[in-house]
Amino acid sequence: MSHMEMHRYPSGTGEAVYREKGSRFLAFVFPVSTEEQVKEHIQRLRQEHPQAVHVCSGYLLDLHKGQGRAHDDGEPSGSAGRPILNKIYSHDISNVLVAVVRYYGGIKLGVPGLIHAYKTAADEALTLAGVVEKEAEFSLQMRFAFDKEGECTSWVKRFRGQWLQRTYTHEVNWLVSFPLSVQAEVLASPLFGVEISDPL
Repeated sequence: MSHMEMHRYPSGTGEAVYREKGSRFLAFVFPVSTEEQVKEHIQRLRQEHPQAVHVCSGYLLDLHKGQGRAHDDGEPSGSAGRPILNKIYSHDISNVLVAVVRYYGGIKLGVPGLIHAYKTAADEALTLAGVVEKEAEFSLQMRFAFDKEGECTSWVKRFRGQWLQRTYTHEVNWLVSFPLSVQAEVLASPLFGVEISDPL
């Protein structure tokens, strides 16, 4: 087994509120493993805050290989999502979503003011969420016929895999994470009739 590499993840959720010239910025931190989880959290925040003018976000998953995603949600380009994402980088964590819900207070803040507000709210929420160190992971997408499920379950357990997502349609689709320390063994042990690929 290769040397164990540790990564930093959010230890839980976190919430913070930042106020500036009547506007309120509500920041939320969520541990996430998939793009689907990110979408679900954003959608729920929109439903819970229908009067909010923006739900901006930044997130970073292990599968992004260090390249995060930022969304300004209608704010001036680079004034919201990028400052949030930069705070994720500065906290040195992954598998995290930071979403900031903005309620407009009637006074425009300008791009510098927006950058300050979004990064401050994100920073406070990340600090409150806390950090835990765990063995680094990598993810694989698995696609196969139903009669392969038993064999695939045993294979995943053999390499200490964790299911992140399971979808059953005309075939089985799994998103599974494995410890990075067994990556070489996993990739050297293919399953006949099972399509394995990097997740999108």
